[in-house]
Amino acid sequence: MDFHKRSSSSSMNFEKQPQVSGIGPIVAKGYQSELSVADGILHVKVSRLLSLGGARGREVPFNDVIAVQVKPATLAWNGYIRFLIAGDDPQPPQSKAKTAPTPGLVMFTWQRRQELARVRDQIASLRPDLPITDV
Repeated sequence: MDFHKRSSSSSMNFEKQPQVSGIGPIVAKGYQSELSVADGILHVKVSRLLSLGGARGREVPFNDVIAVQVKPATLAWNGYIRFLIAGDDPQPPQSKAKTAPTPGLVMFTWQRRQELARVRDQIASLRPDLPITDV
């Protein structure tokens, strides 16, 4: 899957991919990051700004995801969705400083909280066996 940047701005853009393997497509834009599930692959892409702070993207087969953590956004704090694979620390980030560098994590602002809920529902329908935990 190709990631494309808009030439007139620094915001990221995913092109929607056709569903091939029966898993996907899901596309969502978070705060300084985006996620996509297409062709059975989970893609998490972070902005250059976050990558300078240590954030890392993730690209893994969606079937390798063993759990999902969701923290709803509030007026005071951003929420997030975090995709865990084998070997990840299952403890949710305990501070804002530790949230950004966590691989497989996409933050959502209060204004995008409905998109976070939509992604959670889509993941639950694609993988009913996947534990989704509110943190």
